[in-house]
Amino acid sequence: MLNNKYFIYSIFWAFGILLGVFFCNFSYFVFEKTIRLADLLSIGITGFLGIYIATSVNKVFTRNHSEKEFLIKEIKSSLKVVNELIGLIHDKSLPFGKAVNNFKIINEDLLLIERLINSSHCKGIDVSVVRNELIILRNNVTKISPVNGNIILDSTNYNIARVQILKLKSFLYNLVFEINRK
Repeated sequence: MLNNKYFIYSIFWAFGILLGVFFCNFSYFVFEKTIRLADLLSIGITGFLGIYIATSVNKVFTRNHSEKEFLIKEIKSSLKVVNELIGLIHDKSLPFGKAVNNFKIINEDLLLIERLINSSHCKGIDVSVVRNELIILRNNVTKISPVNGNIILDSTNYNIARVQILKLKSFLYNLVFEINRK
């Protein structure tokens, strides 16, 4: 692989030499030996503008990319807690304190994400849909009276909670997709 790379570079180098010899030995192309001041100034300004535009665009792109990565990292931390809740719901028995704590963590994460989105270049992304789904899920799960410190889900409540937690997870992924589109 490495030898192939050097071979290709050698071919390009040889091709460049042949082009140079061709253009210099034939009089079809006429090159002036002097450079006019206006042409030199034009080349200088064009080069400066090209470099300035490239660095400016790169700076904006880098800043936007780092903001997106930071927001997505925050959403991924919320997804970890959601996945933990999915496991608890799948067991049909949620320790009351752990469930309440997980809902609180997700809610705080969503509030932080909403503030970060509003202060970033991704303004206009609506996080309230995700928070509303979290509130509905939290109310449906925590309305069940705990037995020995655990929320026991019957089949009806299990199905409702499972559908809602999966909706919440899909809304979080949609939030990532919206951030990537900005």
